[in-house]
Amino acid sequence: MSFCRETERTARKEHVCSLCGAAIKKGEKYIDHADNMDDENYVCASKECMPCQPVKREFIKSDYADEGYCAEYLQEWWLDIKCYDCTHKSDECCEMTHPCRCEKYESRA
Repeated sequence: MSFCRETERTARKEHVCSLCGAAIKKGEKYIDHADNMDDENYVCASKECMPCQPVKREFIKSDYADEGYCAEYLQEWWLDIKCYDCTHKSDECCEMTHPCRCEKYESRA
């Protein structure tokens, strides 16, 4: 039997976002995610910052999400699909920044 749980929590201490690597500071909301979709004997747990949530939701609706999602899949999808036509493609924003931190995300949604 597989399961997936996502719970919104408020950080009591600092955490690191599993998707983008940003700090989740004490007092900030985040998503506590757990699932065992890959292997019924292994539970995958992660903490995800709130800015990553719209990017993750959009990714999950795409064809790229057939095998689930992780930081690498999100970044690959972002560069292949969202940055493909972007006039800012040569900027460090696209090359060095995770999608949820990209200043141009709203204009590409």
